[in-house]
Amino acid sequence: MNLSVRRHEVDSVAVVSCRGELDGESAEHLSAELELALDTHPPAVVVDLGGLTFIDSTGVHVVVRKRAASVAVETTVLVVAVAERIRDVFGLTGMAEGVDLHRSLHDALASLLPLTRTVASQHRDAVAAPPIHAPGR
Repeated sequence: MNLSVRRHEVDSVAVVSCRGELDGESAEHLSAELELALDTHPPAVVVDLGGLTFIDSTGVHVVVRKRAASVAVETTVLVVAVAERIRDVFGLTGMAEGVDLHRSLHDALASLLPLTRTVASQHRDAVAAPPIHAPGR
């Protein structure tokens, strides 16, 4: 397997970054990491394919399948595809429809600012809310 996958968080967004070759042999590794990221119910997951040197239709299918699964957990999935040849595979396979492709991780994260601000605001409000006391205490 010539693929390394790293999962980390930027603000409240899960980022899954890939380096190497994403094909039928390595696709399950990415699928497992995306599943773990979605299990945490973040507001968004960014699949960063910027470090890929190769992707085939199996790799594209994993990304598209996990994007479809994200709807059930109300998580937005964005894809970073820096290299034109990686972007082309999404188009050639006919799976680019509905996939939010970005040219850089920065662009993908910037597009999420309204969403991450809302999540941060909700978290801040929940933490700052005064405790509720039962009547008669």
